[in-house]
Amino acid sequence: GTGGAAKCAYKLTADFGAGERVVVSRNPQKADMKLCAIGYDKLDELDLIDVLINTTPAGMSPNVDVCTVSDSVIQKSAQVVDLIYNPMQTLLLRKAESFGIKTANGLLMLVAQAIKAQEIWTSREYSQAIYTDVFDYVRSMMKQHKDNIVLIGMPGSGKSSIGMQLASNLNM
Repeated sequence: GTGGAAKCAYKLTADFGAGERVVVSRNPQKADMKLCAIGYDKLDELDLIDVLINTTPAGMSPNVDVCTVSDSVIQKSAQVVDLIYNPMQTLLLRKAESFGIKTANGLLMLVAQAIKAQEIWTSREYSQAIYTDVFDYVRSMMKQHKDNIVLIGMPGSGKSSIGMQLASNLNM
């Protein structure tokens, strides 16, 4: 992908000293020229991929049966990161794991964004341990509770009261 998450991943990989970085897009001609994108058809031409990072919504709930890259591309990757966190394990990650490839999803990024936003809003800094603790807690809750519960209603209809009761009953 070539959106905001891709730009973040592109910068982060540069900050950590990555060598050649290749951005793949459905529409490489429309991508930000700083990213120098190629089309998915050119991805098969790469010999080796150290880290494959999916920054697209492909595979996100409810479209969980979508994977934008072929098995041959996944197999030549040493590691696969999918910035999607719902579901916890996308089709891309499941395929990579089936080939014995190390994987990671986007849950840590989501948690880090939430904590950083809290720091900005409250002018308070949190330790790195908080990031790890919150990540571990959220991950364990997501593993225990496979389904999301969404309460919809007009103001005053009882969403908060019901939500607190559900949270208590479900240990969430």
